[in-house]
Amino acid sequence: MSISVYAGAMRAHALALAILLAGCSPGARLSNAWLSPTYQGPPFHTILVVGETADGAMRRTFEDSFAAELNRRGVRAIPSYTVIPGNDAAPTPQALRAAADRAGAEGVLTTRILRVEQKTETTPGFVRSVPVWGYPGGFYGYYGYYYRNVLVRTPTIRTYSVAQLETELWSLRGNNDLVWTADSEAVSPNDAARVGTRLAISVADDLQSAGLITAPAPS
Repeated sequence: MSISVYAGAMRAHALALAILLAGCSPGARLSNAWLSPTYQGPPFHTILVVGETADGAMRRTFEDSFAAELNRRGVRAIPSYTVIPGNDAAPTPQALRAAADRAGAEGVLTTRILRVEQKTETTPGFVRSVPVWGYPGGFYGYYGYYYRNVLVRTPTIRTYSVAQLETELWSLRGNNDLVWTADSEAVSPNDAARVGTRLAISVADDLQSAGLITAPAPS
């Protein structure tokens, strides 16, 4: 698949990264990671980061988080919103290609939401006490005992969103092919910056292990 075809499909999937969760464990867990068996190119040193969303604020938050983690590892990572002029919508294929050329990007790293599910978690309530016989002080002794020793918990119901995300690394060398992809899971809309940072850690770890980015030289 070419970068132009991919970018065209990307516009059709303009998504809100607001549903990324704050509750991911540090370094979000990746699944279904895939590395192209035919890729023989060198590691990527300059990568354009693209958040696929129609929400400009969320796009900037995600791209900044990812770029910061990759830059920390010695990669020149460029948030796409800093080099693509115009509105905050997902860039057109032409704008994406022009921005990548201007930046000298060797690859494009993207994240999009595959689907969102609504889930409900119910915690049952209970009343617990330890029966005793005889309460010194009559009614007030009885009331004082239960006031201090009866534990009551009311039932609770929590509804939250679970988003399945897909992150991909595309090479801009040669045929502009897909090089690496992995899925991740995010729960509940809350803090996109925190989630973006945690997802970036896991993705960067996997890219580094696969030799697609190089570890920074020891200081």
